[in-house]
Formats: sequence, C-alpha cells, structure tokens
Amino acid sequence: ALLLRVLKQNKQAIEIYLKLLTIAPYHEIALNNLGYMYQENGQFQDALQCYTQRIQVCPENYYNIGIVFERLKQFEQAEQMYLKTIQIEPNHSKSYNNLGNLYKAQGQLAKAQKYYHEALIHDPNFAELYGNFSVLFNLLALPSKALIYAQKAISFKEDLLGFYSNFLFFLHYDPFVLGKQIRVAYYEWGEKITLKVEPYKQYRNESEANKRLRIGYLSPDFRQHSANHILSTLL
Repeated sequence: ALLLRVLKQNKQAIEIYLKLLTIAPYHEIALNNLGYMYQENGQFQDALQCYTQRIQVCPENYYNIGIVFERLKQFEQAEQMYLKTIQIEPNHSKSYNNLGNLYKAQGQLAKAQKYYHEALIHDPNFAELYGNFSVLFNLLALPSKALIYAQKAISFKEDLLGFYSNFLFFLHYDPFVLGKQIRVAYYEWGEKITLKVEPYKQYRNESEANKRLRIGYLSPDFRQHSANHILSTLL
C-alpha cells in the first residue's frame, strides 16, 4: 500500500488498506494513512471514521479529526479536538497553530496571538507558524512585524509560495524598505518561480494569422488582488 501511494496509485492503495483492516481492524498505520487519503480525496466522513477508530489505539489522533472538522467548516468541533490534543500532548505545536488559525478567522486576534506564541515556544522552527504570525500582524496594522515574520517563514521554507507572496506585499508598507530592495526581492521571486515552472512543450490550438487572440489572467486571489480592480475596467 505504501508503494502504491508513492506511485500515486491511490485507488489500489486504498483497496490494500481496506483488506489489511479486515485482518487487523485497529492497525494504527493503516487507519492513519487511509484516513489521510480519504481526507485528501474530500471523503471527510470516511476519514472521520478511520481517525475515530484509530483513537482507541492512538489518543493523539484527535488532531487529525480536528483537521477534518475544520475542512467541513465545523469550527467548534475542530476547536474541541485541538484542545483535546493539547490536553493529551501539551507540546503539540500544530494544534496550537491551528487553534490560532481558527481564532484569527473569527476575528479573535488577541486569542490567536496567544496560541501562535504557545506554538512557537514548542517549535521555534515551524515555518508555517511564522507565516501565520505575519498575516496576524498585518491584521493588527503592524507592517514591520508582519514583514519580519514573513521573511522568517521563507527563510525556513522557500517553497511557501503564499507566504512569499505576502512577504513581497508587506515590503510596500514598511517605510524603512527602499524601492531598490523591493525591486531586487521581486526579481529573486521571479527567478525562483521560473525554476519551478516547466515551459509548454506542445500547443493544441491551431495557429492561424486571422484568428481572434484571447488573453487570460490567472491568479489564486484574483477577486481580491489589486490587479482585479485595474483589469475589471477593461472587461
């Protein structure tokens, strides 16, 4: 099953895990991996069933159940699961971080900051946590702190593209950052992205001189990005 997962043959891997669980219904690794695969497939009820069954042999699994509840937008249940995890394992930094995310989304910024701080105490190398801190400080109108924490996040993991984007955004709001520094940062970002993107090798459209040219703009935050307000006047 593990080999099939590596080969991205998820359907066959799930079948093997289900077969294993008919032999050993409380096999911890099988329940965890199967639950994770269901979760990634959006089969949240099946994932909950696996994680709940695993609790009987691994009480720390409340954390995974919390993630599923969060995906289902059942935030109160998610909160209870993360708090239960901390009760069992007080050093569980990811639960503190996720609680911070929940409270931040609800506008409880002071409470979010408290739980982010707890997570940082238990894991000072938690890259995503620094990124979440940066977003929080931006909401608190503290651009210099937001920039520092965003930079800290990408210093641990450069592939955190969302937080790298935030870092570039925060550069514009720190009065101590020079225009030249912003230009260099954007150039470095472009170089990193270029290395990750594979060039198109084949174009399926027919090349005709008189054909109408269609231009598209793709962005994960298109509706909120400032570029939307500029381009929408042209549409």
